[in-house]
Amino acid sequence: MRYELPLVGDFQVYNSLCAICIVLFSGFRMNKILPAVKNISQIPGRLESIKIPTKLKKKISIFIDYAHTPDALENSLKILKKKSIKLSLVFGCGGDRDKTKRKIMGKIANKLADKVYVTDDNPRTESAKKIRQEIISMCPKAIEIQNRYLAIKKAVNNCEDKECLLIAGKGHEDYQIVGKKSYKFSDKATVLKFLSK
Repeated sequence: MRYELPLVGDFQVYNSLCAICIVLFSGFRMNKILPAVKNISQIPGRLESIKIPTKLKKKISIFIDYAHTPDALENSLKILKKKSIKLSLVFGCGGDRDKTKRKIMGKIANKLADKVYVTDDNPRTESAKKIRQEIISMCPKAIEIQNRYLAIKKAVNNCEDKECLLIAGKGHEDYQIVGKKSYKFSDKATVLKFLSK
């Protein structure tokens, strides 16, 4: 059985196969199911591909992903590494959460990404600088940029022809928590703003 899926990543294929089986066993015929699969919408913030304007002279690809655990980050990077000549990553780790994952994620980033920008995620009440330093201790090639907006701007501007950029950790979220306050912030909206200039 062959079918087209407008999504990136092996996990998307597995999810679609599971959904196809459920619909099939619910009584629908395959000739009705497969055409519908071609029109599946992308899940916001889950290895979401950002549309690159045709006016951009260099050919790049940008993905937004919610990957905020070592396993999720590694899987997303491996998927994108298969389809890119050079792979860049923007990410950070949340505060007041599992602290053991920071060094692990730094190590994964150092191994799989060509360029790494370590920035703030949702630091909450923890020291954002300390969080970044824990990540960087296992990712010496990382560029540290505290402000997530500026980190994304630098990563987008530094993308070379045929480069792939992954912005990970927040995905669909449209806020950033610093201290006990929540501020309006979206990775996707930030990228689109820079691409539209």
